[in-house]
Amino acid sequence: MEPDPTTRALAAALRKSQAAPPGSEVKSGPASGTSAALLPLPGRPSIAVLPFANMSGDADQEYFADGIAEDILTALSKWRWFLVFARNSTFTFKGKAVSVRQIGEALGARYVLEGSVRRAGNRVRISAQLIEAATDRHIWAERYDREISDVFAIQDDIARHVVTCIDPAIHVSELDRIARKSPGSMDAWDHYLRGRHHRNRFTPQDAILALHHFGQAIDIDPHFAAAHARLAQLQVNLATLNPTADTPNTLATALQLANRAIALDPLDASAHAAAAYVLVHLRQHDAALQAGHSAVELNANYPAGRYALGLALLFGGSAREAIAEFEMTARLSPRDPTMWAILGYKALAQYTAGYYEAALHTADRADAERPEFGARAVGIAALARLGRKAEAVTALAELPKEALLRMPYLCPFRNTADWEHWCSALEEAGWERGRAMT
Repeated sequence: MEPDPTTRALAAALRKSQAAPPGSEVKSGPASGTSAALLPLPGRPSIAVLPFANMSGDADQEYFADGIAEDILTALSKWRWFLVFARNSTFTFKGKAVSVRQIGEALGARYVLEGSVRRAGNRVRISAQLIEAATDRHIWAERYDREISDVFAIQDDIARHVVTCIDPAIHVSELDRIARKSPGSMDAWDHYLRGRHHRNRFTPQDAILALHHFGQAIDIDPHFAAAHARLAQLQVNLATLNPTADTPNTLATALQLANRAIALDPLDASAHAAAAYVLVHLRQHDAALQAGHSAVELNANYPAGRYALGLALLFGGSAREAIAEFEMTARLSPRDPTMWAILGYKALAQYTAGYYEAALHTADRADAERPEFGARAVGIAALARLGRKAEAVTALAELPKEALLRMPYLCPFRNTADWEHWCSALEEAGWERGRAMT
């Protein structure tokens, strides 16, 4: 189907626009064929954030609507796995009656985010919609009502909420798209996303599939930093959830992959988060803390970065600080497929900090999400500390022995006292340390 004249004109005009800083937008240059040819869709998903419409009836509020859109655009640009068009491309559509499909074709954008701002008195209502440009299909939509006290705080709050909703929404949409493709036509991005999907299922069969897809992504694109990072995290999971004599070698391989990811893209928060994740389990606690802080500094809204920093703090000796990071992880990703791990380590951080009632409650929540993970061991220790020995003894008898065998690998404390604080409580419940593990 031939593009309409409006779309052709837009595409031609955009190719003459000023280039944005590296890494902040999809590069747009002349496509093959005629000068009016449309920009091709990139392999990875791309998103254009349009100027938000000012519905306040007050031209002086235009700056507020623009500020919301710009903050969202800036926050989205820190997600390195998808491409974000810069302001100098998307704001050319401000005030123009152009369809989302035409904008997507003109820019080569797979997704378009549009919205509106309505401000009245001391209240503001902000609406945002994420649309698949080629089909005009709504992927996600939300409305935010806020009372105005600090304009900049509101802009930051809305931007954080929008971008943390867009990230999983695009993943779901992309998985639907990839499911319709034959294996032989998959590119690096397709394999990467399928690898993430299988990795998050945490079954032995899915781990094999995840290894395959991440490997394929790297084979197709050896410079794909995020694929190296995810493969590094998967290697840690394989090494710790099913420990064997080869676990040290697997962790060493994981560190090589994480370091490679950082070398490929030093600004990718996922690469630094993966490094922190690996380094924690290698008991290189100072380096893990540094990598965790780097991940959060690069993208404060990236849940896996917060989670990795939380692990580094917990096992590095700062359990109280770790609690806040796990809480932020859950807030940023309330439907996270690994919520059981987030809650499980939050429970351990609470227990280590001496908050036994809170630890028991959180451990129960984690156990309800995924019983085989073994978060119940934290709850058992909390019961013992709370003087509820009979309940602790009963719960220990029901705990799978595999959970106790994995403890040294999943809980690499820097401080021996933190480790003993947990183990001694389990012993009060009847655990015989020598029989369960060495």
